[in-house]
Amino acid sequence: MGAFAQYLESHGIKPEHLARISERIERAGDEDARTMAARAKARAEKKSYAELTLAKPASGRGVSLYKISEAMADRPLPKRVRAKLLRAVRKAAKGEAVEAKALFGDVARRKGLRRIADATKKAGQKKAG
Repeated sequence: MGAFAQYLESHGIKPEHLARISERIERAGDEDARTMAARAKARAEKKSYAELTLAKPASGRGVSLYKISEAMADRPLPKRVRAKLLRAVRKAAKGEAVEAKALFGDVARRKGLRRIADATKKAGQKKAG
């Protein structure tokens, strides 16, 4: 049993409950709708988001039960999924300070396909050169 699974078990948090909390936290609200409209307007006017100091809206998608089960099995997860899980666990822990290191242990985060391709390309160049 991994660090994530042990944490959930010791605090009595069910994976289904965690998925519902994540869905509720990540849901796009009124403020996000205004932000998305402002970003669309900025794109139409060809202005940068940084120039207008526009924040990123919420994704609108919570963490799935599949990703929670992956975390419980100590499999590498992308940075965004880990961040969503951390937010949901902090909400479920009701104010208890939860650190990512304590939650995920020594499990590395999963790299994206582009980074994997870049790493193999660099490794191939080193062998050839």
